[in-house]
Amino acid sequence: RTAPVLTVLLAIEVVVALVVGLANKPSTFFVPEFPALPRLFPDDALFYREVADVPTAASSPELVASLGSRPIGAGASGEVRSGVAWGLPFNFVDDTTPRHEFRMTYPGFSDDVPYPVTDPAYVQSMPSLGIDNHYVGIDLEGRRLWELWAIRNWFGRWYAGSGGVWDLDSTDQAKGSSTASGLPMMALTFTYEEVATGSIDHVLGAATAVSSDNSIWPARHSDGTSQDPAAPPMGTWLRLRADADLSGLGPQATVIARAMQRYGIVLMDTTSGFGLSGTVDGRWDNADLATLRTLNTDDLEVIEQSTLMVDEGSLAARQPG
Repeated sequence: RTAPVLTVLLAIEVVVALVVGLANKPSTFFVPEFPALPRLFPDDALFYREVADVPTAASSPELVASLGSRPIGAGASGEVRSGVAWGLPFNFVDDTTPRHEFRMTYPGFSDDVPYPVTDPAYVQSMPSLGIDNHYVGIDLEGRRLWELWAIRNWFGRWYAGSGGVWDLDSTDQAKGSSTASGLPMMALTFTYEEVATGSIDHVLGAATAVSSDNSIWPARHSDGTSQDPAAPPMGTWLRLRADADLSGLGPQATVIARAMQRYGIVLMDTTSGFGLSGTVDGRWDNADLATLRTLNTDDLEVIEQSTLMVDEGSLAARQPG
């Protein structure tokens, strides 16, 4: 008699376990789609400066060689891989969005103001939220850009690594930022909507594994650790060479590559390889974006960016003519 009773009890335990498991199974995460954005900053901001006319820097060969022939990643995705939908999301905020005080890990590199956080909020590396956790809030009516790095809420308190706020009607640098360079990440991020039109009309940002602990305009600081004396400083402005072979690129990757030739790439943050910054979006063709990796850092050149600086404390760039 004991055996049948045990069998029944075990069967009940299995059923209960299955029910509990199904009840706690996370719902499927649908990668969101993000709308088109207007230009965020004034037209004379460096983000919109074409650089095809800018001379190549004399130090370009050494700086590029130090990057180590790394494939160029798109930094964007349309699906969840290993718990992460790769790319930078953004959130629209306004005067009604709740503001929160943040405890910053690096208060000296942060703007000490309340930040508007939507509920729910799109945060980088969603849905698992395990990598970087950048949060971007865009107030198109109030003309402000809010960025936070390593955002988290712990028992009702808000924390972040650092954060910055930019006046979108100004080219003044902010005190704080969410990147190693001090530059606003969103202004250097390409979107699906831009690529779908066939043209990205701004400079792209890149995160790199190789950079020195120095920075040059337009960057304001660096967390680089490379011991190579030829390592590029944070803020280095690169350009995809005009003779780079684009024949292996898909349509989406080609649009991105053309922007790399026309506007260039500014080193703005740190990562384990070399990757651009694009928005996460469910409409990306991941196989297409992967073809960008047929290009590598050897296909880049460094421009003579000092000719573009108006003032070290400004995001404005000297215009042609």
